[in-house]
Parts: sequence; structure tokens; C-alpha cells
Amino acid sequence: MSTQVRESLKNLLSSIREDLSPSYLEDSSISLGNKVLVTGTGSARQITNLISRIKQLAPSCQIHLIARPSLLDQIKASLEKSDHAYDYNNDGFFSIEGIRSEIDKETLDSLDSIIGVFNNVWGAGYENVYAIIRDFNSEKSYTFNIEEAFSEVNPSIIHSRIKSLTLNKTLSDWYWENGLKLNDEN
Repeated sequence: MSTQVRESLKNLLSSIREDLSPSYLEDSSISLGNKVLVTGTGSARQITNLISRIKQLAPSCQIHLIARPSLLDQIKASLEKSDHAYDYNNDGFFSIEGIRSEIDKETLDSLDSIIGVFNNVWGAGYENVYAIIRDFNSEKSYTFNIEEAFSEVNPSIIHSRIKSLTLNKTLSDWYWENGLKLNDEN
């Protein structure tokens, strides 16, 4: 592989990674409304900190938290009496069907915002958040990542990130599988 091709590929991968870096929001620009759904896949500490931040940002906001039972046991103490916690017992990632099986339709239809909690920075699992945001159609949707930072998302942003993540993985795999072999031959 020529040096020029290798450098071009590195620049392309760097550009994709830069596009994937989330744009974080200041807490003051977040509008949660009166009712928020939190899908919790982060750590108990991360979700507890998020609940605290929600209460600071919107003291009267009612939280509907859906998480695995092992997380809920550690988090429930941080919820207020007006908040609701739902056990997510389905295997795998959060799904529309799994959420609908735990939370009634009236509650889901009245959500003002959704926060998807990620236990990483880039948001692996965007496919599930994409489906949830698209299906529940709340006014505002956010992610909260392992750095405990908010990013605003919508179906268009998430769809673009899914495509960028796929392209990044494909190019990275090709580079490491083929690029280094070609480099060794020169």
C-alpha cells in the first residue's frame, strides 16, 4: 500500500471519528418537560447521577426509569415517590416491544422527553435508541454517556451516526486486515 493511500485512509478514518464525536450540551440548554423516559444501560452510579441532574434541571419532572432489575435495586433510592421504575427483563438491548410490555401506552404517549443512557462515549447501541426515539416521538431526545454529558439527538442524527459507525468499522477492519499486509509486502 502506498504511503499516499495509507495517509488518505488515515485522514478519512480520522474525519469519520471526528464526525462521530458527540456535541455536548450545557445543562442550561436542556428542556425535559414534565415527563421523561430514561432507558438505563449505564452503571448504577451514572444513572443515579443522571437522576440527580434531572431533578436539578427540572424539579417537578416525573421520571420513568426502565432498567435491568440488578440496576434498579441500586438506583430506586434516588427516585422520588412521583417517579416510576420499571424492570426490564428482556434479553439483549432495549427494544420497543420490551418497553411497551413494561410501560402502559398512556404513559408512553405523554412523554415530553427521552434520555438514552450509554455506558460508552460514542453510543454503541444507537440502533435501539433510533427505534425508541422514532417510535415514541417525544418532543426532545437526549443521550447521556459515560462521561456524564448530554447530547441532543433526533432520528436523523442517530441514523447518520449509525451509518458513520458502520463505515468507520468497515474501513478500520479493512485497513488492519489488508492494509498492514500490503504494507509488509513493500
